[in-house]
Amino acid sequence: MIGAGGNNLPSDPLERQRWLKDAETVGAEIVKRGGILISGGMDGIMEASCKGAYEQGGITVGTPGRERNASNKYVTVEICTPIEVGDYLFAGLLSCDVIIVFPGGAVTLAEMALAYRFKKPMYYERI
Repeated sequence: MIGAGGNNLPSDPLERQRWLKDAETVGAEIVKRGGILISGGMDGIMEASCKGAYEQGGITVGTPGRERNASNKYVTVEICTPIEVGDYLFAGLLSCDVIIVFPGGAVTLAEMALAYRFKKPMYYERI
């Protein structure tokens, strides 16, 4: 799952809450269908989707960068990488069967470009 970190979420509180609730619902649905959630493991869409998956008893994988224990509290498996920005591009993207895309910023766009490059199916969550 890719999408906005906390600083790229809408400033309108109601819109922000709607995005996060949608991500949480999608995270839960991934687990209900037998999947494992892989994300950057940080805040925003990543945390909300991890929360949904975690609360369903699922496995959540986060790729937060260099520092151990930097992931959100709903990540059950943390994979540290030698880079700070774009860690999901290298540690998460190729491990996924499908990429679920929520709106985001430049990193989300870069992740989408590489998913396209590696012919990963993408689902765009319209919110």
